[in-house]
Parts: sequence; structure tokens; C-alpha cells
Amino acid sequence: MKTLFKYETDNFHMTIHDAAPRIFRLRAWGTANYEDVLRMLEAIKQTIPKNIKSHLVINVDGLKSFPWSLRKTIYEDATSWFRDGRLLHMYLVYPTPFVRMVGFLVGKFYTEIHHSYYDSEESAINQSKRALLQEGKSFGLKSVRKVLDLSASVENIQVDQLYENSHEKGGVSLLLLNKKLLLARLKGHVSIDQVQEVKDEIVKFLKNADVRILISDFSGIHDYSLSIEQGPGFFSAFEEFNIRQHVALPVLLRDIVFQITGIEFKMRAGISIIDSVEQAVYEELKDEGSDEYLRPNITVLEHLEKEDIQDLSKSELEGIIQSFQQDMISIIRDQQKKINVITSVLDKITWSNDFESKELDLPDEGDAFYHLYQAVNVLQKDIVQISEQIQLTSAQMEKTVEKRTRDIKKAESNLRSLLDNYTSPIFLLDRNYKLIDFNNAFNKLINIAYGVELNKGDDFFQPFDESLIPLWKERFELCLKGRKKDYTENYLIDGTEYYYEIRVFPIYIESEISGIGVFASNVTDLNISKRTLEDQNISLVKLNNELDSFIYRSSHDLRAPVSSLLGLINLAKVVDDEEEMNNCLDLMEKSVNKMENFIKDIIDHTKNSKLELEPSTINLDELLADLVSEFEHLDPTKTVKFESELLGECTFVTDRYRLMTVLTNIISNAIKYKSNRRKPAVHLSITVHQGSANIVISDNGQGIKEDYLPKIFDMFFRANEDSVGTGLGLYIVKDIVEKLGGTIDMESEFGVGTSVHIRIPELQVAGDEVEV
Repeated sequence: MKTLFKYETDNFHMTIHDAAPRIFRLRAWGTANYEDVLRMLEAIKQTIPKNIKSHLVINVDGLKSFPWSLRKTIYEDATSWFRDGRLLHMYLVYPTPFVRMVGFLVGKFYTEIHHSYYDSEESAINQSKRALLQEGKSFGLKSVRKVLDLSASVENIQVDQLYENSHEKGGVSLLLLNKKLLLARLKGHVSIDQVQEVKDEIVKFLKNADVRILISDFSGIHDYSLSIEQGPGFFSAFEEFNIRQHVALPVLLRDIVFQITGIEFKMRAGISIIDSVEQAVYEELKDEGSDEYLRPNITVLEHLEKEDIQDLSKSELEGIIQSFQQDMISIIRDQQKKINVITSVLDKITWSNDFESKELDLPDEGDAFYHLYQAVNVLQKDIVQISEQIQLTSAQMEKTVEKRTRDIKKAESNLRSLLDNYTSPIFLLDRNYKLIDFNNAFNKLINIAYGVELNKGDDFFQPFDESLIPLWKERFELCLKGRKKDYTENYLIDGTEYYYEIRVFPIYIESEISGIGVFASNVTDLNISKRTLEDQNISLVKLNNELDSFIYRSSHDLRAPVSSLLGLINLAKVVDDEEEMNNCLDLMEKSVNKMENFIKDIIDHTKNSKLELEPSTINLDELLADLVSEFEHLDPTKTVKFESELLGECTFVTDRYRLMTVLTNIISNAIKYKSNRRKPAVHLSITVHQGSANIVISDNGQGIKEDYLPKIFDMFFRANEDSVGTGLGLYIVKDIVEKLGGTIDMESEFGVGTSVHIRIPELQVAGDEVEV
């Protein structure tokens, strides 16, 4: 056996040996402290490789002190040995039953540790070897034959498998050996149903076969509670068949539990508790035809020599037997009393909330209950220490939880205050579109839009129009796939149009999408400002274009009459004839008039652009009289017939200067472009009704070609090749009409005449502001 590791101090010694392939043995003796245990754990990690799944035999027979805190450290660290594939099974060697019992009870809390307890190192290593031999093989017939062949040395043994119900982690089977002996094997994790099934199979077989020997092997089960719960009840089912029973139990139960419940077994005839299934099989089958079997009961006569019996009379023998029976009754009563003491302590440990450790007075060291009393005392001390640690940990956890609770409540209060005071709607949904939470702005918006109030847990789509649900479900489904996205929506709420920028984003809990978050920002004012700015930009571009055109055309139209006037002046200087001089003066007058008209148009355009509206109440009869006077000035020869009519109310509130400018310009065009083929006529109609004036000006003049109509109101556009105007008249007319809040349309047929339709609303004076 090769030494792999060695560690020594003044008080503690430890070695690790290679006991066999995949079997390691650790021995520790002396007095171990916490540092020694840590060194032991580190040595195991360094010595035993990962992913080999070895067996480890830990022998602490020589340890003088092994308190709960050190055992707990080993158990906690041992879980990692199984997780990383370092160990498959751990065998703990404790020479005294009470240490084994306490170790077993504590070990039950560490479910990842596969371990068992033994009273000697030799038995632990042998069991480890047998386990390695059986590793990966069938639980039933093959494994039994292999074990029997190795340990019992029974040649040509016949094994018949009667029943099997097994799985990867264990199971049950029933075997018949040499047509004479029933072997029931229970191994690994076994359910109550499996135990009941194998019991029923045994009963069924015994009813139809002449077999009177049963070995029940419980030594390999992992769930020890089954043996305790099924214990005597399992074996009592076979009493009616008058058979001998041998029972193999786990080491822990054999040493501890059956010091209590084993008495019941011992009082039953034909039941014995055995250490080795193989040895029992060997003893039963070694002498075929022999009636000598293992006998569990010891009679009083076996304590007497044959010679002593021969010399005793019948009455003396009866007295000895009677005395022995009384001693047995006294022993049983004493055992029952001790059992009651232990049961009382265990009952308080299990059920009492105010358990206090009470050390039991130990009986004599040779007493069968000596080790059990020791175990109970150690168990009480460990429980007290564990309870104190739990209370300390619980108090610390309560403080931590209390602090965390305060912090969470504070954070939640801050978040709630932030959400409820935020003016934009925010809401959260679960994966089923139920409301998790929302702020006041959302609740207010839903109330205004749909007239309802939603609560947490309500269906988000409850108040929605059916037409909107598919669109939003599509967005939410995209969000639940991990996509966040922004949307822009406009809604008509209570008669007002609102614009929202909406962000939909997933809510994560530990990398899992648990719901949907929605943030809606009201951008109505921003959108209005944006549209206003766009409109202003369009107007500015238009104005710049008009300005460029105006500067170019106006400079040309101003220079032309000036240049003509200069030429005529130079001509007049050299002309001697009076008639030619008069002709030059007429042409000069025309150039000056053209310049004056152009300047007048510029002034009208500037006034309309720069000056604010000046509304006043106009008497339309007086207005028409002024137009007639202006008309006579425009047509001094009175070749054009002018007619006017007024319908509806006689007064109207508007900007008088601008209205006169519009009418004068249109009538002036009608006179300028009259037809020479018919009697020229202009008709003006003004109708005032329900706060608006409808004006129609018709003529029978030259008319306008259809192709020119779309451009008729453009700056400097001349629809007539013989035009003597500036091209600003109709542009100024339309600009003024729009300034007054009205509309203007023109209908014309070339060679027939033109009709202009104007509609302007009445102005109202409200304080210093003019309302259209």
C-alpha cells in the first residue's frame, strides 16, 4: 500500500494511501483543530484526481476530539468532491456506534454525498472492492452469482431469478438458491411500493413451494427510513409459513436502531440479524440434507454443563428456568425503561419547541445501551450547537431582511413618487398583456380618452377600439422577442389632436423577458412647432423667391420708363417742329404714368405686407359711390358700361383701404383689356350674408387663355401680350384677399370675358387684436 500524502503536527497526524485501484484510504488520529481539518480537505483535493469517481475510506478511529463544527466543515466540502467527479462513494469508519449514528443523522442533510458507515477499516475496504466489482453490472442475478462465487466459495450453486423490479438507482429482486433458499435483495433508492411488491411475491411463492428459509438483504438500501417503517411489519407477513428468517441490515441500523426495535425481532422465533448475506447463504447450503441451521435463540440450558444438568432434579431444573425467566423479565423491563428514556429525549428533539439538552447518566460500559446513551448525549450537544448557530444566523438574516425591506420600500417609494409626478404616461404589462403597474398620467389619459379607470391586473386592451388591438399586439409580440422600438402616433382625444412618441421595450428578470414596458411622451406642442416652422420655412422660401424676382423685374420696369424718358428729353432738345415736340411730351407723359403706376403697385404691396389690418365698419353704398367716381377717372370717355348691385346688409366690417385696392385693381384690368368688337361692360355684385361678403366682378372683355389661368396670380405675370401693366396687380389682389382671410377664384374664356369671385369674412375688433 503506497503512501501518497503525509501530514504531522505535535497533536495531529494524517496519511493518505493508495489501498487499491480507485480506492484511497485516509487515516487521522490525535486531536484535530480547524486548521488541521482544512489541511485534510486540501490534501484530498490534491491526491484524488477529478472525473475518475474513486472510493474514499476515511478512518478517524484514532481521533480523540471530533466536534460538530469540524464534521460540518467536512460535509460541506465533500459535496464538491462528488460534483467534480472526484468521488463515487465515501466510507466513514467510526469504531463506536454513537459516532456513526450522529454522523448518519447529520449526513442526511447533505443529499449530494453518497456515504456509508462501518465499524472497521477492513470491512469498509472489502465493501469498496465488492462495489467496484459490481459497478456497471445488472442488479439482479449476475451480481448475486458474482458475490456468492467470491465470498461463499459454494461450487455449482444454482440461482433462479423469480422477480425483479429495478432501475438505474436501485430496485428489488427475488432469487431462489438451490431450490431451497429464498434471497430477497433491496438495493439503492427503493420505494414503498417496491417493498410491498417483493413482499407479495414472497408470500405468493411460499404458498406454492416447499421452501422454509428466507434471507432478506436490506444492507444496500440508501433510504434507511424504509427499513424502519417496514421493519417488523415486513417480516411478520411470513410467520404463518413457519420459516426461518435471516435479516441483513445497514451497519447504522444494525448498531443503533435495532438496539431498540431489534428486541422485537429477537423475541420472534426464527428471525436472526446477520452481518453477512454471503456467510448466511454459505452456512445454510454448505451441508445439503443437514438439519443444522443458524439458530437465533439462546436457551438457558446452553449456559449449563451437561454434568450439572444430569445431577439436577426436575424441581431444581424448573427453579433454575423460573429464576432465569424472572431475570429475563427484569432485563426486559430495564431495557424498556431505558428505551423510554431515549424515546423521551428523541421525542423532545423532534417535537418540542423548547428543547433543552439534558445529559443522560451513562450505564455500565458493558451495558448494551452504553453506546446508545453516549450517542444521545452527543446528539443533544450537536443539536444545541446547531440550534445556536441557526438562531444567530436567523437573527442576522432578520436584520439583513429588515434592512433590505426598508431599502426596497424606500426605493419603491422614490420610484413611485418619480413615476406619479412624471407628466408622460408610463405603464408595464406582463406576457399576457395584463397591467402590472402604471403612473397617474397613464390613468388620466385612459380616463379622458375612453372614460374608464384601469386597475392593476386588468387587461390592457379592455377599453381599446377593436381596430387598434391587432396593431398593438403585433408591437407587443415583437417586444417579447427582445426588440425595443419607437413609434409616433396621433390621437383625437376629447376633440383635440395629440401627438405621442411611444417607446416599447422588454422587461428582463435574470435574462428572461417577463413583460413589456411602454413610455409615451406627449410631443403635441413640439409637433405643432415643427409644422409651424416648416410652414414658415416654406413661406420664407416663397418670399425670398418673390423678392429676387421683384428686385429683378422692378429694376427693369423702373429703368425702362426712365431710359425712355431720357431719350425723349434728348430728342426734344434738337426738335424744332411744334408737332413733334408735342408728340415727345405725350410719350414722356406715358413713361411717367407707367412709372407712377409701378410705384403705386409697389406701395400697395408694401402696405399690405407690412401694415396691420385696420378693420372698420364700411357703408357699402358709399363704397360703391366711390368706386363709380374712380371708374369715371379710369374711363373718362365713358366707353365702358359699369353696373353695380348690393344684396343683403349695407354695412360690413373689414379693412377699407385693402378692399378698395382689390376692387380698383380688378375693375382697372377689366377696362384696360376691354374688347373692341362689342360694347364693353363691367358688372359688380356684393352680397353680405352671415358674416361674410361674396363679391363677383364680371366683364365681357378679351378674356384669358386657359393655359395662362394657373399663373394668373403670380408676381409679374402678364397674360396679355399687349399688356401695359406691371404684372403686380393680380398678385397684390390675391395677397390682400388672403391677408383679409378670404379666397379668390377666376373664371375666364378667351374672347368671351372674365369673372372674378371673392369671398372675405367679416373682421371683428377684440381689444387690440383683430380676429378673422
